[in-house]
Amino acid sequence: MAHAKVSALAAIDQWTVSGGLDPHRPLFRVSLHDRPDTELYVSSITGEVVVDTTRRERWWNYAGSVAHWIYPTALRGRPAVWNATVWWLSFAALIAALAGSMLGIYGMKAANGRSVSSYQGWHKWHHLLGLACMIFVLSWIFSGWLSMDSGRLFSTGALTTQEAGKIASTPAPAWDSLSKEQWRPTSGAAKEIEWWVFDGKFYRRERTGLDAQRLFPVGAGAGAPAMPQEFLQAREAGLFVERLAPGCNAPIIVAADDNYGISSSMPHAPVYRSVCGDVWYHVDGASGMLLERLDPSRRAYRWLYSALHTLDIPALAVHPAWRSALILIQCGCGFVFSLTGVVIGWRRLRLQFSASGSTLVDPSHADG
Repeated sequence: MAHAKVSALAAIDQWTVSGGLDPHRPLFRVSLHDRPDTELYVSSITGEVVVDTTRRERWWNYAGSVAHWIYPTALRGRPAVWNATVWWLSFAALIAALAGSMLGIYGMKAANGRSVSSYQGWHKWHHLLGLACMIFVLSWIFSGWLSMDSGRLFSTGALTTQEAGKIASTPAPAWDSLSKEQWRPTSGAAKEIEWWVFDGKFYRRERTGLDAQRLFPVGAGAGAPAMPQEFLQAREAGLFVERLAPGCNAPIIVAADDNYGISSSMPHAPVYRSVCGDVWYHVDGASGMLLERLDPSRRAYRWLYSALHTLDIPALAVHPAWRSALILIQCGCGFVFSLTGVVIGWRRLRLQFSASGSTLVDPSHADG
């Protein structure tokens, strides 16, 4: 750290395009000048390190996330433009894949009582691999397109304005009326401190480990006993949700293998589900935070996006090795299929621009 130096103060750059960093902007970029060429991004609001990168990570991300998600700073720094660009490009890719699938089915012919490809050579391999990968490719592109939905076709899972107003009601006293003593942690063992409001009252959470926390009402003195680590019981979670949508069923704990599983902010802490008619609410038992609002549209989106795009399927979740193997097989087949398309395209270009001046042969029926 002796050679660390603040190299920039920037609102946004290639490695800080995430909207989750907005509360910390502008960010100090600190170059450590070490062997991995580490750069840290420090919040100008809280002083915490919010991003760290190395030279190797940056190079791989240019080849990976920047290319895959079309992340150049000039575009990604304009979220609405970036979202529309990726949505329309994904939609065009989906239409192209559908057209290719229809052509692939049409290109089969009957011979000796069975269906065979009407192409030869590389085109035959491309044709047959395309048919074999058709379902995977279509579902992958379709679900990827849905990842950019942002409320266009499906609900977003966010609270309605009325619901948000009920939760965000201003407690008494307000934040700015708290004294320095009330902000102060109870011990030096805390690694992370968070303040929040629940049911019109202030609370402080002191994280002492990955799966351990101490909870206090704000204003509790140094000798005050901590609250139970599990902030909410089912009863409190139910009363909380009743304020949003009266007439809900008693909350249940969301099981780890639930079809609509969701994690708490603290490992092993429960998440409660309250079913209110056709809307479900998920409440974090560790903090009282409302994690998710699932209406029928959002539940359908869970299957059309998460299940298709990441194979987030309960039957596979209990067998992670099978899930990983299936993903590798599908991606491997897709890679080989794409590779045959690259070879065909290169061969066509080579024939197209050949200086021989001879009459071109249709490559789709050329041998090899």
